[in-house]
Amino acid sequence: MSQEQQYRGRSPQQLKANKKRQRQLDWEDTRRPAWVAWLSGLCLIAMGLGVIAMSTSDLTSKPPNINGDQLGPFDGTPAQYREHAREQLDQMTGDEPRWALVSPDPEHPWDSKGVIDLVQGLDMRVSTLYFGATAQAVLPEPAVGRTRADVINQTVGRMARGAQTEPDKLRIDGVLVHATPEQLRELAQRAYAVEPADPEAVYGRIGIRPMGAR
Repeated sequence: MSQEQQYRGRSPQQLKANKKRQRQLDWEDTRRPAWVAWLSGLCLIAMGLGVIAMSTSDLTSKPPNINGDQLGPFDGTPAQYREHAREQLDQMTGDEPRWALVSPDPEHPWDSKGVIDLVQGLDMRVSTLYFGATAQAVLPEPAVGRTRADVINQTVGRMARGAQTEPDKLRIDGVLVHATPEQLRELAQRAYAVEPADPEAVYGRIGIRPMGAR
């Protein structure tokens, strides 16, 4: 009988099952889904904690404010505000520069020339112009190659183009400056009201209400 005939004539053999190896394979099949479920649970917990933290954060529930710093006529008449601002000037101590809101007579708001005349000769930071209740413009000074008058005129011109009007028709209801007490007292002789903030007040975190927002 040939070798091929002998091979065909053999009865089939069955290998003994390796139970240990089968258990190992079963464990590997179940390990990944359990790990994924565990990680998903952690992610859900982290997301929940993040939502709770954001809902209780001052940065999301209200505008940022330091020590309640506010400048402008929030209450009372313009005359009462002027008196309040004068009292704040009288109470200033030290020589530290601080932020202050400079306001015109409510019946005679400034144009760009009025603001230029207001700050002429004073070596201080002129920061922001306020136009009514909602519009404002930050002045990019010091500006290389341009005078303060150039910066003010260009800023007012840009605001006028955005409002589709002429620059001389825009009315400026307030100017935010950063100046020493001595400079602020000089400004008070040129403006309707000058209200200083606390020396520790931080720009961008002061509530501002210009005269035209009444």
